[in-house]
Amino acid sequence: MSAITNVLVSCEICAIDLDSGRETTVCVACTNSFFPSCFGCPTRVAPNWNGSVSVHVHATYPSLQMYLISRLHRIGYGYYSGLADGRTGPFVCVADPIWAFGADFVGSLQPGRTVSSGEIACQECGHECDACGELHETVRASEFCCDPARQCDECGEWHDDESYAQRCCAPLNVHNYSFRPTLRFFVENESTNFALPNELYMGVELEMENVQEHLDDWYRETCEDFHEPTFSFWKEDGSLGDSGAELVTMPATLDALRHAFPWDALAMLHRRGARSFHTGTCGMHIHVARSAFSSTHMWRFVKLQTKNVAMCESVGQRESNSWARWSDGGNVDDSGVPLPEYVKGKDANDERYVAINFQNSATVELRYFRGNLVPESILAKFEFVHAMWKYTKKLGVSDVRNGALDSGAFLAWARAHATEYSTFVRFISERGI
Repeated sequence: MSAITNVLVSCEICAIDLDSGRETTVCVACTNSFFPSCFGCPTRVAPNWNGSVSVHVHATYPSLQMYLISRLHRIGYGYYSGLADGRTGPFVCVADPIWAFGADFVGSLQPGRTVSSGEIACQECGHECDACGELHETVRASEFCCDPARQCDECGEWHDDESYAQRCCAPLNVHNYSFRPTLRFFVENESTNFALPNELYMGVELEMENVQEHLDDWYRETCEDFHEPTFSFWKEDGSLGDSGAELVTMPATLDALRHAFPWDALAMLHRRGARSFHTGTCGMHIHVARSAFSSTHMWRFVKLQTKNVAMCESVGQRESNSWARWSDGGNVDDSGVPLPEYVKGKDANDERYVAINFQNSATVELRYFRGNLVPESILAKFEFVHAMWKYTKKLGVSDVRNGALDSGAFLAWARAHATEYSTFVRFISERGI
């Protein structure tokens, strides 16, 4: 080795002085730069090296050249003698001086492989995608390689949930439409992870425009957690503009909606310029839990609405349109499927955009309410739905035959129960319904 260590006393790349007795004639900094360690282990790697070694040694040092060639030959590496300009390998001559890394160092090198993140790997580290063979740093990344929906387009981070990937580098305020949180069922100010019997749970979807730029303030006002919402959260909706979103609540009883609905935060959004009623695009949808109904009760509940479309349009403040269409003849849709097939869960409407939607397995969706940001008008709709549920619950066959499902009979009953439904009764009285 003395022939190597005494040939030069400065780094061949940066010319910094080297300590005598070094095995190589390249300093540590240049070695780290040109031959980095593998991302997963200490092995030195040569990026883009094909396994051959290019040796170019100035004629002044023939003994060094012969030593390197013989040493490389003994450890099984091929080599090129003479000028090596443009060749790949650990010895690449870009000028006349040699780059002399000792043969023992060269013998420990491995050709480097580039992983998807841009890091360099040795031949043992890294994980290949089974489908396409691309190399990744982690097993998780290799498993998700050919499932790009789980990778953030901006930063490349992998996520277990597609909706998290789509929102990774976006402002953390609006979820993807497919987002499904862990459900909590609210009764007054308390919640459980299961629905209590004999309670009508309602879930609300309230669409708004001009709202996304103000949602950071909404989260501060409500103290909701974006990833694990407590009572309400925001989702994208394809029917709205770029600044639109829909507010979604957890299932809640009427009393819980009165107390837990984010009324103050909603008023703040209204003051900031959010719009719902005067948009032409926004609606409010109220989901009622199927578990609160028997099949006959569900039939009476739905029939009260399909038989009295004018009443529902007046209370909902929304006429039949492409987003919430009423069918002629008192049916849910135009398919000809009898209503009992829907209420028994044996069939569902083919299209979603009907006034009463049976496509969800756990709920029935009432879609005919116009979007609104006035608390009294919103609460009136909650009370209206609850009143219809309670009114139709104990009706018998004879009651139905005697006109109990007429709008006049129902509204008279609601006025007689004004203590329980005060906001709804005041709403219909002010509008002459």
